[in-house]
Order: sequence, then C-alpha cells, then structure tokens
Amino acid sequence: MNIFLTGEIQVGKSTIINKFIKSHSDLKIGGFKTLTNFNQDQGVYMGVYIVPGCDYEPDYSEESHVGDRGNKKSGYPEKFNSKGVDILNTSGDYDLILMDEIGFMETKAENFANAVLKFLDGNVPVIGVVKPMMKGLPLAVKQHPKTKVLEVTKDNRDELYFEFEQLLEEKLTNV
Repeated sequence: MNIFLTGEIQVGKSTIINKFIKSHSDLKIGGFKTLTNFNQDQGVYMGVYIVPGCDYEPDYSEESHVGDRGNKKSGYPEKFNSKGVDILNTSGDYDLILMDEIGFMETKAENFANAVLKFLDGNVPVIGVVKPMMKGLPLAVKQHPKTKVLEVTKDNRDELYFEFEQLLEEKLTNV
C-alpha cells in the first residue's frame, strides 16, 4: 500500500512525513522531495527545486529548478522529465520511496507522471504528499488502486500521525 497525505497549504503534511522518517532513521529512503527557496531578505519565493528524498541539503541549481511560486505559479515539465525522472530512476534498492509533493507543476510532465505511476504499481511502499486537486497526476495518484489517501487538517494532524505510522509500519513489516 502507498500512503499519500493531502490537505490545505501549511497544515502539516510534510511535517508528518518528516517526523516518521526521523523516527525511522534506519530506513533507506529513495524518491524525491521538492524544496521552496524563499529569500527572507527580499520576502519573495525564488523557486521550487526537486532533490532526492534522502538529501537534507538544498540543491538550488538550475538543473533542479522545476517551478516557481508566488504571484507567477508555473512548472517546468522538461525539468520534471529530466531531473525528476533521473531521481526516480536511481530509486532502486530502498525500503521506502518518498514523493513530496505531487501537484499542478507536473501537469504536462508525461515522462515524470509515468515514472511516478510505475512506482505506485511496485512493491516498495511509497509515501508522499499530493495536492487536493482532482485532475492530472494528483487525481491519478489518488485513484491508484494501491494508494490510500489521508486528509490532514489542523484538527486531526496530531492524531493522524499515529494512523500514518501504524499503516506504514504494518506495510514495511509485510514487505
């Protein structure tokens, strides 16, 4: 089973995933995460970057720049299709695959979408965050027969962590 968290912005979806990963540091993590580069001095978003799921250092290189936030929200499908697919293709011998997050920026990145769906079909559990939109890749992830989607809210996020952890631990011990 794959487990994806969904919910409003800044509700704690990635925090739940990061807490699980931190408390299970023995797991080998593959997949990807996206990082937003926010310039505090200027008060502006500088871009969205994709990095391997196990990387804790930001990679703000042009090669990893997959989109922009702020007033002009846009994604760069060619970057998802190159850097994103490269990251997923190196996610071979791992205990868990991270996909944080899947949303509108990947809409036209067909090769990336196919790589994501291939992992969802596989035997290695996938955890991630998916935007609450009902079209494109987010919809395909939510409707995937091996995927369970949990909605995170401010009211349930603390309790939801324990459900997320229990479901994932059951899956990891049965692999």
